[in-house]
Order: sequence, then C-alpha cells, then structure tokens
Amino acid sequence: MFGSYEDGYKWIPKVLEQIKKKNRGSIGVVATDMDKYFSYCCLSFKAYLEGFKNGCRPFIGLDGCHLNGKYGGVLLSAVALDGNNGMYPLAIFICDCENKENWILFLNLIKDMLLEHPAPLTFISDRQKGLIPAIQIVFPSNRTRYWFRHMYENFKTKHKGVHMKTLAWGATKAYRDTDHTRYMALMEKDNKKAHQWFEDVPTIQWARSTFDHTSKCEHVTNNFTECLNSWLVELRCKPIHMILEGFNLKMMNLMFDRKMIAKKWEAEGLILVPIDDRIMKNIINLKRRYQLFGSEEYIWCVMNYLTSRRWEVNLTKKTCTCCVWEITGIPCVHVVAVACHLRMDPNSLVEEYHKVSAYKKAYGGRVEPCASQDGWIEMSSAI
Repeated sequence: MFGSYEDGYKWIPKVLEQIKKKNRGSIGVVATDMDKYFSYCCLSFKAYLEGFKNGCRPFIGLDGCHLNGKYGGVLLSAVALDGNNGMYPLAIFICDCENKENWILFLNLIKDMLLEHPAPLTFISDRQKGLIPAIQIVFPSNRTRYWFRHMYENFKTKHKGVHMKTLAWGATKAYRDTDHTRYMALMEKDNKKAHQWFEDVPTIQWARSTFDHTSKCEHVTNNFTECLNSWLVELRCKPIHMILEGFNLKMMNLMFDRKMIAKKWEAEGLILVPIDDRIMKNIINLKRRYQLFGSEEYIWCVMNYLTSRRWEVNLTKKTCTCCVWEITGIPCVHVVAVACHLRMDPNSLVEEYHKVSAYKKAYGGRVEPCASQDGWIEMSSAI
C-alpha cells in the first residue's frame, strides 16, 4: 500500500531535496556509513525555527520513540511549547537507536538555529540513553530539567505508598523554596532513604522552586513530547520516505490551522491566549480575599483575610514572594490585587509569550508541501 520499505531509503535524498526546495532555509540532512548504508536523516522546517525564536518560550523537550516499520529504528524529536501550551515541533531525527552519539549528531544539526532564540534555552528530558551527557556537550551553558514523572517511576520502585508520592510531587511542584524544604523535611523525618534518593539528584534539575526565571515555564513533566509521538503514530509504521513526506504535510497543516485559530482569537478581542485568559479571569475573581498595605507606590504587602498569610509584591522588579509570577510569567493573585487597586490592567503584566500577539508570531510562517511522490519518481526516472 505504501511502497517498498527497501526503496524508501533510496528515495530519502530526493524527498529532502524537494522539501528544501519548497521550504528555503530548512534543515534536511541524510547520511550514510562507510558501506553506503543508511545512517541517519534529520528534518526541520525554517518556518518553525523562526517561529520558535520570535514567539515561543525558550523551553525544549527532547524524547525518542520507536518506529514500527520493517526495519525498526527510532525517531528522536525536539519539541517546544507555544503560548497556549500546544506542542510546537522543531525537528525530527531518524536513526538506528537512541544513544549518546546519535543525540549529539541530532543536536549539533539544529544547534545554531535554536541558539538564535534571544533567551537562554532550557531543556527537559528523561535521564536515559546518553541524552543528558549529549545536552551537556552540545549546549554546555544552557539549563536542563529532568522529567519528574520518569524520576518518580524510578523512585517508587524502592519507596512505595501514597504518602511518599504526595511528598515527592509536593516537593517538585512547590514554587517557594520554603515549601520545597518543608516537604523534604517531612520526607527525611518519615523515610531517610527516600530523602537521600532525592539528595543524590541536583535540586535545580527537578524542583520548581529552583527553576530559572527566563524560561517562563513551570513544567516538571515532558508530556508535550509524548503528544508528538502520538501525533506521528500513523506515520511510524510506514517506509521512511513516507514518514518524511507525511511529516511535511502534518507540519504544514498544523501551522495553517493554528494561524487561523490566532486570527479568530484576535477577532474576538483576546489579548491573552485562551488557556491564560481563563487563568487570569479566575485570579481576578479571587482578589477580593486579600487586604493591601502600601509601602511605596509599587511595593505592597498583601494579606489573606482568612489566614493572615502575607506576601510582598514589587511591581517594579516584577516579583512576588510566592514566586509564581517570576517562574510562569503570569501574575499571581497577589500581584493582580495590587494592580487592580492601582487601576492597572492586570493583562499588561503578563509575559509576552502568553499573548495572542506572540502566538501569531510563532505561526506567522508557512510550510510548503514537497512535490508528490509520482512527480519526483517520474522526474528521477527521466533523468
């Protein structure tokens, strides 16, 4: 139905040539070993790399999945997030297996384009099959996070129970260092070996309270890369040239669909993308629970009426002692309470990445389809 698996490898150079011809500046590379057997290929579209630079957070997930065709292999991927937390595919790399050497080859091919992003990059991944050493070699000055769900799966093989699960996930999701420390202190009190298990992993790579403030992304899991694996599932059993063609069409359609969605949001007058617009509306409804005490024009103490807990908000430095604003780029309820009191628009305090304007930049390019298979096969035969 889809052609010969063997012939698929023969057609890779022609498919990539056609894709690059229609999509100038895109990355399309195929390599063979000393015996002229297929080694790897990589495909990345210029429109998405430019959109990542102009409208996406500097946050990239790395993962791999198996191909289900006659000759197996793996598909490695680099995926970003758009402002509405939708997967934003950056590149795929098809090779024989997932190991350190292949990850280095893949990351080196897309390195220069990724580093054009104006902010430092943050990578999130699991800790298997040479991926972490590869990131450290290719991107030594950028930040890494571990996929906490993968960490927890390893942790629970030795430390089971709902209580340990609550403490572990509480520690990783805490925004404030004091909350993280409290969860870890409880874990040490209840199970010293469990506490030591986490102490052996650098906190900066799995605890939200230690994340840098440039990525504006609080994610501790890598679910969006798994979304890509599911998105490509219908292609993963096909001959390799059909995988590349299908990826081309899917990327074209994804960019078009989301471009149309952005136009619809703009016509509806949305400033923030819908997921963040809902968050801000919920936060604004909660602001009445807080009492304000001014220190300076843009420095306030915010107190909860019921619990008497207090937070300090500094609008000039864009900080709140709850740390939510700094990490996510979305104002917390304490900041919103102050902003509304000062008659400021709370949406103006949201980081640009979460706005419809940035979403439009992310999907402002265009992906063109390569020539149909019949067309380039006939052309090759004529030559």
